[in-house]
Amino acid sequence: MQFLEINWGQFIDDLPRFQSLPREVRHGFVTMAPPSTPVFASQLGKSYAILCASGLLTPDTKGTTAGVAPRYRLLLRVLRALFRHRIFDAPSRQMFGAYFTEHFNNREREALLRYAGCNYYGVQDLYPHVASVEWLDQFLDGSAEKQKTPPVAMLGNRALFAMPFPPATLALVRRLMGRTSPLPFLELRKEWPEGSADALSYALALGMSNLLLFPALRGNDLEPVLGIWPSITKHLYCPVPKPPAPVTPREVFEAPFLMDDMASILSLCAAEPFRLRSDDGGLFARSYDSVVSALIALPAWVDQQLGLDLPNRIESALEFLQQHGFVERTGEHGVDLRLEIAEAGRDWLGKSAKSRLKTLLDRLLGNGGKPRKSFEYERPTTSLVPFALGWNATEADSAALRSAVLGAYSNVASGIFVRLDDFVAYEAGKNNPFLRASRNLTLLLRHGYVSNPGPEEIEEAWGDLIRAFLRVRLLPLGAVKIGQTSDRAACFALTEVGRYLIGAQPDFRFDEAAGHVMVQPNFDVVFLAPAPRAEAEIGLFAERKGRHVGTLFKITKRSVLGAAAKGLTWEQTSETLRQCCSGELPANVQREISGWFAQCRRVNVRSAVLIRCPDAETAARVQAIAGPKATPVSDTLLELHDWGTKAALAKRLREAGIFVTS
Repeated sequence: MQFLEINWGQFIDDLPRFQSLPREVRHGFVTMAPPSTPVFASQLGKSYAILCASGLLTPDTKGTTAGVAPRYRLLLRVLRALFRHRIFDAPSRQMFGAYFTEHFNNREREALLRYAGCNYYGVQDLYPHVASVEWLDQFLDGSAEKQKTPPVAMLGNRALFAMPFPPATLALVRRLMGRTSPLPFLELRKEWPEGSADALSYALALGMSNLLLFPALRGNDLEPVLGIWPSITKHLYCPVPKPPAPVTPREVFEAPFLMDDMASILSLCAAEPFRLRSDDGGLFARSYDSVVSALIALPAWVDQQLGLDLPNRIESALEFLQQHGFVERTGEHGVDLRLEIAEAGRDWLGKSAKSRLKTLLDRLLGNGGKPRKSFEYERPTTSLVPFALGWNATEADSAALRSAVLGAYSNVASGIFVRLDDFVAYEAGKNNPFLRASRNLTLLLRHGYVSNPGPEEIEEAWGDLIRAFLRVRLLPLGAVKIGQTSDRAACFALTEVGRYLIGAQPDFRFDEAAGHVMVQPNFDVVFLAPAPRAEAEIGLFAERKGRHVGTLFKITKRSVLGAAAKGLTWEQTSETLRQCCSGELPANVQREISGWFAQCRRVNVRSAVLIRCPDAETAARVQAIAGPKATPVSDTLLELHDWGTKAALAKRLREAGIFVTS
């Protein structure tokens, strides 16, 4: 093993000299002093004199540089190697890969990778074995000897032992397994008093070369420690989380803002289609800014707790609109690519708020039609359970995952707030569907997709998915209320919408948009308190003037005509105002709004093919030949309904002596 192929007895003997130094001096020694070349005094600053006085550095005659004393070069090489891989501070698959690649030569890697299968992804396949308690058990009970191609303990190019493991090595592994934290090297001889210096060094080398023991520097004090892989210790000694206790929030927010965002974007798109960039299909700045100004503002603490910023909200709303067929792309790339409202979008926008929300919920549950894919090879991003499984998941895996996610939230009592972190910690160790999934499942973790995940990664993926389900599904759909406790911890409570989504009740009551809102005779809409639902509904037919509280909207003829163009009616508008407003709607406002709606008409504009005849007698002859395919517009003018019949009609007219000219 590179760097770790040493006399560990000497390392332990020299370690007290290093540990007696202040933390800043030790950090400078490890990071700034090369083992084989001098270091300038200016680089070490105040640590230079202390290191020279300790004997770790030997200064030159001028006192400008110093080199590491020959005896302590081994100590420094090992300390620098341990510093590069802070295993007990940040254990991960990436950390293991870097540690394994640096400390094992090609022959040693080949011997160890035979256990996981020699292939391009061998290190990734080896990690879940090493990170599990079964890896240690197979050595402790001697079953590794029975493996078809067992790991071979190597030191350099020399085999260290023949199976089974020496009892002294197994005893050291068992003692470290019995600890809840790694053991400092300075306490190693006290922990293992029966082992001689040679036996201890041999046992350490043997355990490290077989990935049973791992050395590292721990914490800010740079303490050299030895232990088993951290996830194994967590598995052995992690306390069972307690069910989350009820809490009382200091602030509460609830609104199906995903539905409101979709409605706001559809309203803008109905008034004027969005132009799209040809390179990436995104919105141009003008359209994007208009969308930003139309969306309701979430409380700042909600964004801080869950990261629901405007770009993510807009992207999510556009994905839902496109994959549910509420908008459609028209035009050509590089010419006039646009995003226009579809007929399904107009129908959805014209429904009541509860009906709009129920449509989204039913589609997520598979009861109202499946969201369409943009391309055949894409997995819909608007599925009920977001981004959890990789490409090799089976239908049974997906069904089990969906059932487990809904089951986790079914344990939360309706209306009772619990801390989000406590809930995730409690559910992360229970009913994990990834433990029963098909073999070689690919999971999406925080750093990307991982094949053949280890035990702690499986638990991490399940906990992250439970949290993500609340962040990108439950909260945006109004299925939970999010809160913040007095100590700024996030908490949540399930709503009736949430119970409907998880299948706990057949229907739900929905507050359409009640809030402290007043409409003034001058058509100003004044909010006496924040009311996100009322903002979203009134924003469909009024012009925004502000946010949060005060005069937020003004109802104008232009805004009402725009609402009528989207498919809204006076009845729907008056019902929204009645539910939102705490007082009566002024008579002049009712009269003007209803009058503006009454002025609205729809006309059909289309292209037409006209047949112009020289006189009424010719027009009559053409009408007789064309029959119902043409309609008289005047005595000498006819309209041809089907452009495709033009050639056939021209032939029949020519046979009757009537010749067509363009």
